[in-house]
Amino acid sequence: MIRGGQLYDQWWQVNGEPQPTGIYENYPQTGKQTGSNTWRCQTCHGWDYKGKEGIYESGNNYTGIKGLYSVREKSAAEIYEAILTKGLPLSDQDIWDLTQFLKEGQIDMNKYIIFYGDQSKSATGNAANGQNLYEGKGRCLECHGADGNQKPGVSVGKAARDNPWEILHKIRFGQPGTQMPAAIKANLTVQEQIDILTYAQTLSKN
Repeated sequence: MIRGGQLYDQWWQVNGEPQPTGIYENYPQTGKQTGSNTWRCQTCHGWDYKGKEGIYESGNNYTGIKGLYSVREKSAAEIYEAILTKGLPLSDQDIWDLTQFLKEGQIDMNKYIIFYGDQSKSATGNAANGQNLYEGKGRCLECHGADGNQKPGVSVGKAARDNPWEILHKIRFGQPGTQMPAAIKANLTVQEQIDILTYAQTLSKN
C-alpha cells in the first residue's frame, strides 16, 4: 500500500521507468499541465483523491476528471483492470500496489483539513502532539530540522500551508525517490499524521 501511494505521486521515481517527456495521451485538453506532470495520477485525481469534486474543482489543476475516492467500494479486480487500460508503463506488481493503495490507503482528507472559508487549508489536529511526533517517532526533525527549513529548497511550513493535502499524502506515504519515511510504516495513526501536519503549519516560511 505504501508503494502504491508513492506510485500515485510519481511512479517513475518508484519503478525505475524513464521519466516521460511528452504529454500523456489521455490527459484532457482542458488541462494546463505539461510534460511529465501530465502522467502523474495525482495531477488529475488530486492529492485529496476527489478530482473535480475536491481541491481540483478549479484552478491550474482543473481537468474535469472525477476523483478515485469512490473506487474503494469496487473489487480489486475491477480497479486493476481500470488501471491496466490507461496505457501507463506499470508492471503487474505496480498495478496491484496501486490497487491496494486505492482500496485501503485513501482517507477523506477533508475531515481533517478545512476546505472552504476563512480557515481554508487549516489542519485540525493537535499541534503540541504534532511537535512531539515531528521531533520523535515521526523522524521529521532528522532531515527537515527544528524550523522545517534544514533541507535546501524545502520549506515544510510553507508547503504545509500552501498545499496541506499534498503534504499529508507525503507524510503518510513518504516522498518518492528520497529517504523520507512513511508515517504508515512507523505505525502512526491517521490522527497522529494530522497532528504532524497541524504542527508543520506553524513552522516558519523561510
